[in-house]
Amino acid sequence: MHTHQKANKLKDNLIKYSEDSPMREVCGFICKNDDGFEFEKAINHSKIDENFLIKPIDYLHKKLKGNLIAIFHSHVSGSSEPSNHDKVTSCNLLLPFLIYSLEDKNFSLFNLDGFEVDENCVKTLKEKLGIND
Repeated sequence: MHTHQKANKLKDNLIKYSEDSPMREVCGFICKNDDGFEFEKAINHSKIDENFLIKPIDYLHKKLKGNLIAIFHSHVSGSSEPSNHDKVTSCNLLLPFLIYSLEDKNFSLFNLDGFEVDENCVKTLKEKLGIND
């Protein structure tokens, strides 16, 4: 399920993907490509609707390609701010988490120094999605 898209279309697609599942978190991968960014949906394997779980093999497949920028998921309730579990998991993967809240209709990006991603890509992604620090 690849969709190549420019960053402004990326925002619309992430919002629609999230809103199409108002009772269960959705998830996927944000990757860098020659045209900007690429989003690939992932199956949420969690048994709990307000959590997400990506199979390790799916994550490793994307990670080994070398162009993974962030893990995306929605929050079906509450703000777009990362939960403690989001922060711990993001730190364990050394990758930013991009979160969209269905409740407050905002994006947030959890990113720390030392993560294994190009900071210019992260900056561009934040600008295109309207994320302010």
